[in-house]
Amino acid sequence: MSNATLRNPAAATIRLPRRQRTFLTLLRALGARVPKPDFQKLLFLYCRGCEERGSDPPYEFVPERRGAYSFTSEADSQKLIARGVLAQNEDRWQLTPTGSRLAAREKDRHVAAFSRRYRNVRGRELIATTYRVSPFHATRSSIVERVLSNDPEAVARIVAERSERRSVRLATIGYEGRSYEGFFNCLLRAGITLLCDVRRNPVSRKWGFSKRMLLAGCQRLGIEYRHLPELGIASSHRTSLNTQSEYDQLFVEYEHSTLTTQQEALARIRGWIEADERVALTCFERNHRQCHRAPVARAVADRPGALLLPRHL
Repeated sequence: MSNATLRNPAAATIRLPRRQRTFLTLLRALGARVPKPDFQKLLFLYCRGCEERGSDPPYEFVPERRGAYSFTSEADSQKLIARGVLAQNEDRWQLTPTGSRLAAREKDRHVAAFSRRYRNVRGRELIATTYRVSPFHATRSSIVERVLSNDPEAVARIVAERSERRSVRLATIGYEGRSYEGFFNCLLRAGITLLCDVRRNPVSRKWGFSKRMLLAGCQRLGIEYRHLPELGIASSHRTSLNTQSEYDQLFVEYEHSTLTTQQEALARIRGWIEADERVALTCFERNHRQCHRAPVARAVADRPGALLLPRHL
């Protein structure tokens, strides 16, 4: 047992996931006191470096009005505060003594090299760097022209990224196998403006996908959230389904027993689309052929003169 562990036995009992250990190690390497907005940008750049090296990044990010943002890292920061290893001093993160000892146990040459490169990059220069590295993550920022006033080529790349958003009028998406940030990035890349939850009970054991957190994420990213539980399908009806033909039979029954009686809900979705919203129907299953959102989408599109072609994200 090391002398540090003997002096601080509490640190020896704390076990953290890899991404939280990276959070602490990076903060220590950068000087232990970093403004929260700057740390988000630095963490983003570090994660981009992980991708370039071919390793899984500890965090994913979405384009928020201030640039790259990770909901998961923000949630982790609160967990680390609760564990007594991180503290917030005004607008800065600060390691506690226990946090410093935990971070000191982690040896990562990539973190060390990153901290040397970015130790003195902060504020506007740091924001500009993230915008150049990933134009997509600057697409919702309102300060692009100001931050990149001397770099018209970088501004042009961001403008082009904004214009490349697909004009999908009706889509479906399942969150199975997706991270919280990955789910929203898929919506944003498709240009979705309204997320319609068609689960009967909008709860999930997967972090981020219960109604409250989906609503919060949508509000933060400028996406409307609507819940139509009347279009849901009872979970008991989906048990013991093993083949595609069994799913197909379930959805035939669902169309006759539920969708034929829910014309008002289907009309609401059509109304959103007619009001120029770009709508995505969401539920759990990744495979749309095994989810009731697909027959819902077909029912929405099935009307005289309809030009809707649902896209499955």
